[in-house]
Amino acid sequence: MSGEHGVLIPASNVKHLMLRQEIVDAAAAGKFHIHAVETIDKGIEILTGVPAGSRDESGKFPDGSIQGLR
Repeated sequence: MSGEHGVLIPASNVKHLMLRQEIVDAAAAGKFHIHAVETIDKGIEILTGVPAGSRDESGKFPDGSIQGLR
């Protein structure tokens, strides 16, 4: 594991997470990342490094956001 590896899991599953000790150690050393996400948009942001974007008061998504590409 190089520090670039990781996994996305639903935040609601965190309480049920069971990991082998080698994964716990790798996460503690920053070599593996576990991202608990509440929404798909948060997962998209983690995977792409680009904001997902939220609609403004006129219903439009921000330029430069994933949702704004539609």
